Amino acid sequence: MTGKQILLGAAAIIFLLLLLSWGKVTGTLERTWADTEVPCLINGHTTVSQHIHAELHIFVDGIEEMLPVNAGITEECMAEVHTHEEPYVIHIETAEPDTRYPLKTFFEVSGRQYEREGYSVALLVDGAPNSAGESLMLKDGQVIELRYESPEYINSRTEAVPLEELFPEEEKKKPAGPMRLQFQ
Repeated sequence: MTGKQILLGAAAIIFLLLLLSWGKVTGTLERTWADTEVPCLINGHTTVSQHIHAELHIFVDGIEEMLPVNAGITEECMAEVHTHEEPYVIHIETAEPDTRYPLKTFFEVSGRQYEREGYSVALLVDGAPNSAGESLMLKDGQVIELRYESPEYINSRTEAVPLEELFPEEEKKKPAGPMRLQFQ
């Protein structure tokens, strides 16, 4: 093997390596998060033209759940909708300006379901009830609450009202002795 052949072989290997990694190096490789249509930010935060945050609090029978840490992030991909380590914060970082995502996208990326079997769900946005459900569009600064309640939890919150509270003071009369009921 001559020096010229070795040099040509090395050049061919380098060319192939550059060709295979070109999309990753330039951030132009089209990839999406597994089983979704959410694009990956190949070079992480370096290719971002929009970076907003929404806050999400999930309560199940009155107990708050933490959001998964680093949902939507792997070594190869950072989905445009993801979490980091801050509790309750959804990051929406997009390569294209004004890209919008519904709440459903967070659940897809994190591998969770919006609906939970055996639970009713109430959605509040900035403290007000909202009927958009998982179609709610995520916005910067939004505070979202999802309250999942089982029938058992709902029933446990219903307290019996003491009889004394049902009648005003002037209507209360205690019987002098044992009460007898007569049926005709």
